[in-house]
Amino acid sequence: MLFVTTLLSVTAAVIAQFTPLFSEAMRTGWLFYGIILFSLFTISVLVARLPIVNGLMPLRSFKGNADTPAAVTALAVGMQAVTSLCTPHVFTNGTYHIYVPIAITALLMNSMGKLLIILRTLDNFRFLSSPSARYAGKIYTDMKNAEKMVSEFPSKVNIIGYVKRSRLMSNFLRLSYAPDPSEEMAGKTAPFMAVIAVLFGVIYGIMAKDFAGGVTSFALTACVGTPMVGLIALNIPMKKLCRNALNGDAMISGYEAVQQFGDTNAIMIDVSQLYPAGTVTLSGVKIFRQSKLNEALMAGAAIMYAVNGTMSYIFENMVRCPREKLPKVESVVYEDEKGLMAWVSKQRVLLGSRALMQAHNIKIPKKELEDKYTKNGNAVTYISVSGELIAMFVLSYRTDREIAVSLRELEENGVSFIVRTIDPHVTKEKIAQKFGLFHRCITVLPTGLGNLCHEVMGSVDESARAYVVTKGRISSFARAVSGCIKMKSNTGLSKILQYLGIGTGIVLSGLISFVSGFQKLGSVEILGFILFWGVAAVAASLIKK
Repeated sequence: MLFVTTLLSVTAAVIAQFTPLFSEAMRTGWLFYGIILFSLFTISVLVARLPIVNGLMPLRSFKGNADTPAAVTALAVGMQAVTSLCTPHVFTNGTYHIYVPIAITALLMNSMGKLLIILRTLDNFRFLSSPSARYAGKIYTDMKNAEKMVSEFPSKVNIIGYVKRSRLMSNFLRLSYAPDPSEEMAGKTAPFMAVIAVLFGVIYGIMAKDFAGGVTSFALTACVGTPMVGLIALNIPMKKLCRNALNGDAMISGYEAVQQFGDTNAIMIDVSQLYPAGTVTLSGVKIFRQSKLNEALMAGAAIMYAVNGTMSYIFENMVRCPREKLPKVESVVYEDEKGLMAWVSKQRVLLGSRALMQAHNIKIPKKELEDKYTKNGNAVTYISVSGELIAMFVLSYRTDREIAVSLRELEENGVSFIVRTIDPHVTKEKIAQKFGLFHRCITVLPTGLGNLCHEVMGSVDESARAYVVTKGRISSFARAVSGCIKMKSNTGLSKILQYLGIGTGIVLSGLISFVSGFQKLGSVEILGFILFWGVAAVAASLIKK
């Protein structure tokens, strides 16, 4: 309805200003043009009565909300529309212009902004209700340990993001409909602009001794001096951000999520997220003790499941045994850049690199044999049980392109990576090389901090706030965080442009009212002025940095 009334009122204003079609009718009887605009305005007010009332109510406490700019504009123009019926001669002879099309456009843009919020929330809810959307984005809150984790990085701000499995995502609707910068901006500016508009109207009316002129000055100032495009200027890029996140299997609930993750400067990643199922494959096996091979494979599978290691799926394919039937792992220790030492069924099991075997005096083949299998970039992992070398596994590490691209995008946005690994072949240098990252933005945690990281990310929460939700892939979370960082950065420029538009509008209204006269500025020109700053604000928030 608002779209139709906006289209009709703007068309009527263009015809009245730029064609002679209404000229004869307005000379002989002003009712034709005036009643058309008044009727369209009445319909629009009836349709949008709830946001108008909602926007005007906070003004009693000198406050505002997202509806206030459009409501103030509608009130001011409504007074002018009534005045035009009582003093038709000043409007029919071109002294003043009726600004009904601008008020209806303001109501339309306000409703479009709300529609974008509703559509965004609906799309997000569909994703959230899927059974696999059970990983919540979170911010690490232990500042003492956070400082230790980021000690290698130059940034002094420790805002570390990570994903964690949760059984329930809470506060979804509250976060989706939470106030955003457009409401904050309207709350600050709309009350002041309303007062300025009233003052302009009163002063002009007294100086010119013209009630219709005072009301018109009030209406003009309200039209150009309130941020009526604020809601739509923010929610067009917000809707785009949420759609892009959904395309990447992630959900961003709203601007609260942007506030939460927009300043992230590091993310915690487990090695199993860097190398998910299918990226670490078995290229070959050399067996040294056939009689204990099955026992070693069962022990290796139990260890990998216990630590969520990169070889979990390899052992799963080799053993093909239910996890509950595997031997019990009594303890596991990761030795930095060497591998795992564990006690399984009261036997010491070593699973790792050549350096691990040498550190525990396990007899292994000469280096030349190992080099034979690692020429193509493969890696070798040994397994021993009770001091005996059982087998050597030749592993191939494949980089997931989607993960690599999303991590590089994060790096471009100033985010570093905190990696917890229990794989001796996944080192800082290897990660930088395989994923195309700068090595100085990566830190591989030592065992103590790595265990802490594993405890934080490996446990399951009963509930978590639905700021950012994913299906578990690190690439989805990385893209969501990148989007939040860009959105928060670009919103600042959009707000500056809107404030600049408001300031320019106030100056323009003052000059028109007190210097050049209202004949110079009709509804079409004012509408063009408002739309110019609105388009600029939207474009600023869509800029990719």
